Amino acid sequence: MRRIAIISCVAGLLLLGASGTAGAATFTPTGADFGSQPVGTTSAPKTITLGLGTEPAFAPGIGISGQFRQTNTCPALLLPLLTPTCTVSVTFTPASAGRQTGQLTSAAVLVGAPSASLTGTGTEAVATPAKKCKKKKKKKKGGKKGKRSATAAKKKGRKQGKCKKKKKGGKKK
Repeated sequence: MRRIAIISCVAGLLLLGASGTAGAATFTPTGADFGSQPVGTTSAPKTITLGLGTEPAFAPGIGISGQFRQTNTCPALLLPLLTPTCTVSVTFTPASAGRQTGQLTSAAVLVGAPSASLTGTGTEAVATPAKKCKKKKKKKKGGKKGKRSATAAKKKGRKQGKCKKKKKGGKKK
């Protein structure tokens, strides 16, 4: 035999629920691994669904910890017939290198507050080497000039590492 308990009164709507035998609300999946992410950049979002289970009413109150951020579609109150689930979008932005952990939590009104574990690894950004200009040998007789060296480009006021070819040909008079 189930006992009936008055859970909450929201906007004049009386919500009734069974106590003692209700199933707990859950996050699906129960965790997310974001893998490797360069420090200071944000990962692609991962979606976690918060389900009511067999709870009669549930106020989600989503929270998150660590170097993770969340946005969600959760209303102030999940109801079995109106909104039995909502989605939480989680991203990872590591501030330092190494393994990072966090928790996605929900402050449940009823027993069985769900949580999901979050993990990711911050990696140092890899510097790409500057482009080097190749210096071609000059031809002895009126040959075409090749790519400019980085030093020659710098002397002409150009930034080092930007190689440009001199225009071929020209107007004849």
